[in-house]
Amino acid sequence: MIHLNSKISDFIRRILPALLAVMLITGGGMISDFNAYAKTSSSRVKSSKKRGKASTRSKKRKSKRRRTAAKPVITTLWTGENGEWIHKGRRDIIIHKDSTGTVRAMTPFTINPHSGRDYAQAINDYARALSDDGVRVYSLLAPTQGEYYMPDLTSTRGAEQRGIEVLSSYLDPSVTPVYINDVLAEHIDEEIYNRTDHHWSPLGAHYAASALAKAAGVNFLPLESYSTDTLRNYVGTMYKFSGDPAVKDNPEEFVWYIPPTGYKAEFINYTISNNKTVGESEKHEEPFFRRFSDGSAAAYCTFMGGDYRTAAVSNTGGTPGRRLLIVKDSYGNAMASNLFGSFEEVHVIDFRYFPHNLVDYVRENGITDLCFVNCTSLAFAANTAARLRIMFEHKDANTAVEEPEAGADDETDEETETEGSDEDEDSEESENESENNE
Repeated sequence: MIHLNSKISDFIRRILPALLAVMLITGGGMISDFNAYAKTSSSRVKSSKKRGKASTRSKKRKSKRRRTAAKPVITTLWTGENGEWIHKGRRDIIIHKDSTGTVRAMTPFTINPHSGRDYAQAINDYARALSDDGVRVYSLLAPTQGEYYMPDLTSTRGAEQRGIEVLSSYLDPSVTPVYINDVLAEHIDEEIYNRTDHHWSPLGAHYAASALAKAAGVNFLPLESYSTDTLRNYVGTMYKFSGDPAVKDNPEEFVWYIPPTGYKAEFINYTISNNKTVGESEKHEEPFFRRFSDGSAAAYCTFMGGDYRTAAVSNTGGTPGRRLLIVKDSYGNAMASNLFGSFEEVHVIDFRYFPHNLVDYVRENGITDLCFVNCTSLAFAANTAARLRIMFEHKDANTAVEEPEAGADDETDEETETEGSDEDEDSEESENESENNE
């Protein structure tokens, strides 16, 4: 046994130096290979752990999506005879199918009417600042279609008109409130609102414009003076807002009215980033109306191409010496062209994106009539009044001037994209405010 151990020890003494020499000659390759293997193994372990965590997160997300998907978006509130029903969708939107088979989506008005006081006070500030300039100031508030078509079970009919009256009570005597409830109610059996959209229709906007022309004491072209065009298979914002497939399955026609030609429309386009105006183009001439193909969700951007721009229309043939500025949300877009025959110039500014001082604009452009046109859901929103004040107090726009992009006529604004693919805006500032306030 001792002899065997001696032989083993002698063998190790002879072999060990040779092994060390081989390792030195190969530059420690054996050690390097071992280290590399160790690192790879460690990396595999870590990667496996990461995949495990990612898989857990993915499972949680899928589980959450399954729970969300399982929760019904549409609630049936009532079913009646002749196929009638009432649904409630996302954002508490009411979808009603009546006895004639007409499907209409609308939002209940549940806003405190006194919350419009700041909006009224902001308009008062403009009236006082421009009183020495002789500028006439108007407030026109547009009800949503729920004011006229909400079914009895979920009715808030009358609430918007009461809100308009309360808000108007805060206006200074120098501001003229333009009430349009009566003129719209007279035409309730006509298509004054788009059934699948949160805007009024071009026809409803025409009747509202007639009330402003009457209040301003200027001429107004009757509907027979206009030519018409139609976009078919239109589905507006309320399908996305409500999530109810019944809205999508009941498209409508979008009919608009084109005034006599001869006018010139000029625009300044705004560059928007994170709902803020960060740049603007030079003033340039473009068509006032855009033509979209049948089935396009962008139909409401037929007027002016959307909200991200200021428009100035001249050579209208309207009342000499009268120049109108409409300060508006998207409801004002469809109104403007109905007043080309009433004022010699019509200017249009969206309060959400205009980056300059509004009083300065009025004076620099010789505006004689200033009308604030907004739907009720935005007029009662606190940030609307705040934005009006920003334009009132603004000193320096700090916006870069840039050339309009080639092919700008083919572009649509954020609200259009919202309507088509995803809007607001009504925004997407306007859409966020609609979601919170409509």
